[in-house]
Amino acid sequence: MSNLKALRTRIIFRREEAERTTSTGILLTAPESDPNPLGTVIDIGPDVVHDIKMGDEIVVNWQFVSQMTHEGQKYYVVDQANVLAVMEKADD
Repeated sequence: MSNLKALRTRIIFRREEAERTTSTGILLTAPESDPNPLGTVIDIGPDVVHDIKMGDEIVVNWQFVSQMTHEGQKYYVVDQANVLAVMEKADD
C-alpha cells in the first residue's frame, strides 16, 4: 500500500468482512447492504484534525464511505466528518 495516500481530510481504512458460520459449517458473509461500521485506519490525510491515528479502530457513517480495490485488497475512504467514534488501541 506504499503508493495509496489519503488526501486532505480523508481517512483510508480496511474492515474485516463479517462472517458467520451455520451449525452445519456453511460460511455466510454479511450482505453489502448491511456493512460492519467498524474499520482499522490505514492512512490519514494531512488535514485531519481529530485525534485519529493509524491503527485506530473507527466507527463510520456508512452512507458516506467510498469503496475501492487497490492491488487486490478492498479499501474504504471516508471524510473525517463522517467518523462517528474512535476506539484507540490500549497501550500494553
